Amino acid sequence: MEAVFKESHVIILLEDMRDDIKLIAEGVSGLREEMDRRFEEVNKKFEQIDRRFEQIDKRFEQMDERFEQSDANFKAIFKYQSGFSDEVHGRFDQADKRFDQLNNELAEIKKEIKKIDKNKVGVKRFNLLEKRVIKMEKRLEKYKYKIARKRQAESSKWQARRVTKYLWLASCCLPLNSYLERRC
Repeated sequence: MEAVFKESHVIILLEDMRDDIKLIAEGVSGLREEMDRRFEEVNKKFEQIDRRFEQIDKRFEQMDERFEQSDANFKAIFKYQSGFSDEVHGRFDQADKRFDQLNNELAEIKKEIKKIDKNKVGVKRFNLLEKRVIKMEKRLEKYKYKIARKRQAESSKWQARRVTKYLWLASCCLPLNSYLERRC
């Protein structure tokens, strides 16, 4: 009887162990299902993060394109400005040549006046030359004044354009800087 007891005792223990193994297997299965579910959630979150990074990459590409376009615009503006500046300088050079011509004519008239004065030839001719000199001096001063004003106006225009350009550039860059500061 002792052998039967031991055998039945072993059978009971085995059945008990089988129940425990079933419980452990169910627990492992439940854990595996929970882990799978959690891994799926983590994968979904990584996919969301990947999508966000793709959106940010697209935005940076758009910003790069805008900066390249702005650079091209600035190059075109600088090219135009240099051409315009050359044209303005050419016009001022023409005005300077005209001033030189007027100065030469004035010098010739003064020489004639000195000759007339030395020779004591005709007062009428002397008066005409004197009037001509006064008239030319007035015209010369008038042209000098106009050219000086035009030069001043041109330089103030270019200064205003430069200020506008730098303000525009700053307005483009400041939002980018604040955006980058918030993200970092």
